[in-house]
Amino acid sequence: MGPLIPWILVFIAAMRLVHLDADPGLVKSILNNAADVGDEAYWAFGARNLILFGTLASDDYLQAATSPFYTVITYTAYWLFGVSMYTTRLPNALLGIAAVVLAYRLIRPYSKPAAVVAGLTLALENNFFIHTRMGQVEATNGFFALLAFYLLVRSKAPGLAGVALGLSVASKIVALLMLPAFALFFLLQWIRGVARAREMLRFCAGLAAVGGLLVGFVLYYHGVSAQTQGLSLLRNPLRAVVDFVTGYDLANPLRYDDVFMKNLVMQSQGVALVRNPARVLIDFVTGFYMSYPSTVLLVVLLGGYAWRARVALWVGRGARERLARLTDIEIMVVAWLAGYAVSMILLSDMHNRRMNLFTIPLALVPGLLVLRAEDEPMTERPRGLQVALLCAPPVFVGMLLGRRVLEALTGLGTGSSLLAAGLITVAATSALVVWARPSARWWERAGWVTLMAWVALASMSLGFSLVTRILPNLGVASRLTKVGIVIVFLTAMIVLGILARKSAPAVIVAMLLLSASLDAYDILGSSFSARDASLQVRAVTTSDDWGIGDGAHVLSLNAPYRPVQAYPGRGVNRDFAATVRPRFLFREVDHRDKRFNDPKWTEFSVREEDLYAIGASRVEAIAEFPLYPVLSMPGEVTYRLYRVTY
Repeated sequence: MGPLIPWILVFIAAMRLVHLDADPGLVKSILNNAADVGDEAYWAFGARNLILFGTLASDDYLQAATSPFYTVITYTAYWLFGVSMYTTRLPNALLGIAAVVLAYRLIRPYSKPAAVVAGLTLALENNFFIHTRMGQVEATNGFFALLAFYLLVRSKAPGLAGVALGLSVASKIVALLMLPAFALFFLLQWIRGVARAREMLRFCAGLAAVGGLLVGFVLYYHGVSAQTQGLSLLRNPLRAVVDFVTGYDLANPLRYDDVFMKNLVMQSQGVALVRNPARVLIDFVTGFYMSYPSTVLLVVLLGGYAWRARVALWVGRGARERLARLTDIEIMVVAWLAGYAVSMILLSDMHNRRMNLFTIPLALVPGLLVLRAEDEPMTERPRGLQVALLCAPPVFVGMLLGRRVLEALTGLGTGSSLLAAGLITVAATSALVVWARPSARWWERAGWVTLMAWVALASMSLGFSLVTRILPNLGVASRLTKVGIVIVFLTAMIVLGILARKSAPAVIVAMLLLSASLDAYDILGSSFSARDASLQVRAVTTSDDWGIGDGAHVLSLNAPYRPVQAYPGRGVNRDFAATVRPRFLFREVDHRDKRFNDPKWTEFSVREEDLYAIGASRVEAIAEFPLYPVLSMPGEVTYRLYRVTY
């Protein structure tokens, strides 16, 4: 049976290939987040252009400038199997299967049962399942980051590991956010006496080699592209950095005259910490990512592992000796989670897709719990920084809940109420610690308080989504019913938190059964609204036609026309549109979440009057496509297709 285990895991993971061109999964749909999948056509744009039209950029956007390696991967799939929605998603699905094998092999030298649990968790986890069935680049980023860690931990090949991380960055430049995770990994390994400066230099050399190729590609493109009037990054680097950190100028979204900087700057809506520091922690805890039930259970299990491994004692006095007792895989998982959390809080714009890079290390946590079947023995009481780390979850919970109370009672703004709640919580927690420390069991009791606070943090996003998105979408309108369901949910989370410490296998089994059930529904209960709509558009368009508007990219993957990019809030190059005179216009006309029907959401979109202004004599609606319906819910977004006559 032993040699068959990896193949069984591969078979289970390969189920994601079934109905790969279906609409996104159930959970993503009931969170009103399914339309996010439409960006896959944007990231496949360069590869699609090369196959169909022989050029990387057919309009004034070049996504390949910030994701060249992903463009190569997608181009290969198109070259082998043709352009379609299925083949757009195929590379990520295959990388998802390969990631399961890497997860198994990473832990196999330490424990075969732990390796099986880790591989099975990653194969089934519903968030990972959904996002490896989409053509979003973050899944590719995650695989190559995992490959880099595998080459460091198992193969002891730091140079190749640097190349692997470079390929992650070359797939999409936001993978630079993984750098703190690798820096923390090397730091912890150096403290343990495992890593040497020579290995770090080899890793950096491999990363720099890919970086040099990436820069060379960009410079080459700028040298041959007639769309480039000057390299903004070289002419005014400070302006480019400021715009990346603070967010692009909505009043002039096309300020940059070269394709690379236009795409680079538009990868950021502004670093969250700079744009709105008061919301950073709130958005990190309450984002879409933490509304996936399987993800919430993994985070609860992470709390159980943190207690079992005495993570609070990994800092301060005696840290070197404690770290030396850990395995490389434990160091890898904790470094990935902690380092990437720092990036997301301090450097990112908090986009929910970027949070998916947490999924792979979280999926390894059940394996670590099997590997560490018993609590690390306590040899001394925590002190100083260790106490602060132990108390961090209760402090954060107090800050977030206290903010809501202070806002309601005093009318303070988000920032002021959060600061006041934080000061009160820190003072109260410090007083409790001073009062309780003489007790012989204070560490044990503090551990339970911390674990329950951790469970509360893990539950916030899903609890909020239950009330505001999930239950309304499922037709639950009664306020009393909603309250009852939320109470049951919170009670269940408390029980699971207790089990995560006392009986982790029970929570692992619950998470696997839940994920398997959701995966099965996503395969067997699939709808194909986007695929079918794209095929309908194919029937009325040719490769000589240009399409413009909100859904132009979304519906292009099974159709031959040439889309012109036009994101809501980002605008489109009107001069370019006047040159190509698009034959078809796509407009968002309705949303399940009615907030997005606000005209401000599409104020930069192309409208009928814009086409009349460039010579159109008639703009007539010919079809409507409601996309991403699920269960009894209507489509999440509806696109209307217009034929344009000049």
